[in-house]
Amino acid sequence: MLAFVSMVLGLLFHAAECNAQQMRIEGFSRVRASIIKQTKPVVDKQFALIDLSTEQKGFTFMADGKNKATAEEGDGIITVKVPHKTRYVTVKHPDFGQYTWRVPGKGLRKKRHYRATLFANTADKEYRLGWQWVQFGISPENAVLHIDSTTYLIRDGGKTLRLPVGKHTYQVESPFYQAVNDTFVLTDTTKLRLTVSLQPTYSYLTVMTPMRKAEIRIDGQPIGRGTGVSRRLAEGKHRLAVYVRGICYYDEPFTIGRSEKKTIVLTEPELQPKQPTKKHRKSKEPSNQVVKQPGGQAISAPVTLNAADDSTEIWLNREKVGVGKWSGMLDEGFYIVTTRKDRVDSEVIQFWITDESPLELNLAVPETSMGMLNIYSNVEGAEIYIDGKCVGETPCVVKGLPTSRDCVVTIVKQGYKKVRKKVRPRGNDLTDVYVRLKGK
Repeated sequence: MLAFVSMVLGLLFHAAECNAQQMRIEGFSRVRASIIKQTKPVVDKQFALIDLSTEQKGFTFMADGKNKATAEEGDGIITVKVPHKTRYVTVKHPDFGQYTWRVPGKGLRKKRHYRATLFANTADKEYRLGWQWVQFGISPENAVLHIDSTTYLIRDGGKTLRLPVGKHTYQVESPFYQAVNDTFVLTDTTKLRLTVSLQPTYSYLTVMTPMRKAEIRIDGQPIGRGTGVSRRLAEGKHRLAVYVRGICYYDEPFTIGRSEKKTIVLTEPELQPKQPTKKHRKSKEPSNQVVKQPGGQAISAPVTLNAADDSTEIWLNREKVGVGKWSGMLDEGFYIVTTRKDRVDSEVIQFWITDESPLELNLAVPETSMGMLNIYSNVEGAEIYIDGKCVGETPCVVKGLPTSRDCVVTIVKQGYKKVRKKVRPRGNDLTDVYVRLKGK
């Protein structure tokens, strides 16, 4: 009898402790082989493996309350190794307390790999996103994208990734184009869209002739008389022609390499008048588009940022720049601005400086978020409707949703069947919603 009372008291204490700490495991499933990617999950002959997705570190694990389980921490994932037929996993953390999770089904089996999500945050702490979406639009379409230490091959000019919140470095490169190196900052409020346009590399050609009045043309465009230097030329094949009083003395193709500074010296034997044929008379001389070279001073514009009141902080590109109001000059480029008060941030406002026109923005009020849905699909760019109102396109994190009732999430994309789901947002927390669209 005493043992039974102790067990009941222990369970009650454990339930109260878990509710106070909000630690739980959800989304349990088995990792199976991928036919498309032709990969098999890693397994152990003696133990069961389970990947726990979490933004926290410092956990320890026990299997069935008696066997200490080994855990390997990775980037956002903890891989736990437990004995065969484990039915319960106890999770301990110095800040979040203790939580015992009952494994669904008949327990964890050896030679199998599982996955789940481990949520851990205190009840009085506002939930913050640890990961966020970034969408790249890249020109030209075929390019290589490097983010931090990972490389992606871009085939269709776009790439959507989910990365940790914070600052990242990236490089975009493509043959015959100048590489772009820059950084971007992901916030915990909204996804980021980046457009990267690579500029082609150019070469120059110098042509020298012994005929002072000879007109030198490259791809039909005159560059000088007697001696001439071309404007910027793209790598590849071009055509050089020399005319004297409308008569062609030289007309031959030439090839120039990437960023090459080439010189062609023509001698008198090479410059002989040519009789135009009927074909030449009818054909049009090729033309080459002249690319304007950048010049002048850098663009900057006067910007004024107004917060809701005199005690609200203003953060520009994740740096505090003032309280209540900020005015200053900003150079050409992309900016993000938020406000903060009592450790609560506002929605992110994004803007570009493209000219010298003055800009004044009234910033959003900091508000504690209610429920949040991370909505994504196997199809990007599908329209998302919540209770009949369009809120964005997949993938998208939707904030400020009521937790007292279900939300009707509708995903619409031309050429695909419409999908509806009912989801109940969790208070001050993020809920993943994956919707798979099927073609009509």
